[in-house]
Amino acid sequence: MERDLNQYDLVHVTTRHPRMSDDELRAIYYKAWDIYYSPEHVERVIRRTKLWNYDPYNMMAKLFSFYEAIKLDGVHPLESGLFRRKYRLDRRPGMPIESSLSFYPRQAWEVLSKHVRLAALVLALLAYPQARSTRPQHLR
Repeated sequence: MERDLNQYDLVHVTTRHPRMSDDELRAIYYKAWDIYYSPEHVERVIRRTKLWNYDPYNMMAKLFSFYEAIKLDGVHPLESGLFRRKYRLDRRPGMPIESSLSFYPRQAWEVLSKHVRLAALVLALLAYPQARSTRPQHLR
């Protein structure tokens, strides 16, 4: 079991597997996300959504918000958001406070690069054939 309680979230390995290394466990965890959110599966979910008379665009938004969290931030969707608030002075005990000159430019770069990748992910999602036919009129 992991001694550092800061590791107990939804993405860190906290117990040892008898046959798999921590890296193998992490790799299969991220692969499961990629398989679930593969273009084929997303298309299948959208088709089912239409059959159930649920708003396909709403479902696409939900799928997107969950996938972008793991893909862009490397965190579980329940721990994510468009802007992850990080404070320079919030450090774990024993960790030094980071300089303002390095912290804020890095934060600005993280926000900018995340939103560029977010836009690319939106464009990829909207390229799905099922997405084109379900987009609201103002987005066509």
